[in-house]
Amino acid sequence: MQTTLRQPENQVILPDTGAVAQEFARLENAISEAAWQSSTADHNLSIQQAQAATDIAAQKVKLTRAASIPKIAAVIKDDLFGPYTNDLIPVNANVNAWFVGIGIHYDLDSAWKNHRAIKQSKAENLRSKEELELAQEQLNNQVHAAYVNFLTSFTEVETQLKQVELADENYDTVEKRYNHELALLTDLLDASSMKLQANIALVNARVNLLYNYYQLKYTTHSL
Repeated sequence: MQTTLRQPENQVILPDTGAVAQEFARLENAISEAAWQSSTADHNLSIQQAQAATDIAAQKVKLTRAASIPKIAAVIKDDLFGPYTNDLIPVNANVNAWFVGIGIHYDLDSAWKNHRAIKQSKAENLRSKEELELAQEQLNNQVHAAYVNFLTSFTEVETQLKQVELADENYDTVEKRYNHELALLTDLLDASSMKLQANIALVNARVNLLYNYYQLKYTTHSL
């Protein structure tokens, strides 16, 4: 290792266990499935896209319906009429006329044609809602499966911690018996091998826990 890193041969390289300890501390606070499920929709791109499609379809329904609503307009008019000069004798007919009215325009032909467009837009809106619900259900199932694997990894770590504890106690017992010539060297070697295997299994369990943790974050798009 020192040769590869071009470091002095007498230099001791120690692993950074602080970062791993901090990571496991975060894992202890990440054991709530409800928290993972609630934050999934905020980060998952598929859910966001499906939600946007649903909003667009709902807006299309509103616009299609609006085309069938009668048009109402307010009318205000003011006319000033001058003298009537077409006769031989002009007539003084200065008149100022004004009126206020309300006009309603309803296109029956357009309303009939728009009826099919409304039905189509409603069908598209319903389909987009169903696709959103399906995407949410699939994602919830994926998150649940990843979360179960995550919890299982916790159980494996706790089990291996107990195995390491038992292996250490067994090794200490066999070592004391060996020192008092009550056990053979092979018994001590077997106890040492069991202790080593238990520690290796614990390391593997912790690695698997970290893997499942990041797999859960990947599933929820929260990496």
